[in-house]
Amino acid sequence: MDNKIVKTCDLCKRNFTIDDLIYNPDLKIIGMTFIEKLEKAYYFFHHDIPDCETSFIIDAEVFKHLIKDYIPVVSQHKTELCEKRCTNIEDLSICNINCRQAPFRKFLQFVLSQKDLAKEATKTKTRV
Repeated sequence: MDNKIVKTCDLCKRNFTIDDLIYNPDLKIIGMTFIEKLEKAYYFFHHDIPDCETSFIIDAEVFKHLIKDYIPVVSQHKTELCEKRCTNIEDLSICNINCRQAPFRKFLQFVLSQKDLAKEATKTKTRV
């Protein structure tokens, strides 16, 4: 369990932990992108509840301690090797090159799978 608060919603002022960001089905992950000016990758979330409906970003590095794969030091952004997945927020697929962002893209897939499991669990509870 990772219960340290890492984000407070700017609109509804709810606090979110890393576990919330990974497992709470009300926090939809929209995608990931590399922001060149900041030289960092960010995950984009949408707080999908009626009294909020806001979107926000979280520095992908917040999840670094949860990533089991080797994280390269160097980004391949703007090199010939770059698959340009991190420049398209709608691209949710895994990156296949030796790049700093690649393990974070793989972790994005893990988060998406956890959201799907949480959604299914919620559906099962409402049917019972």
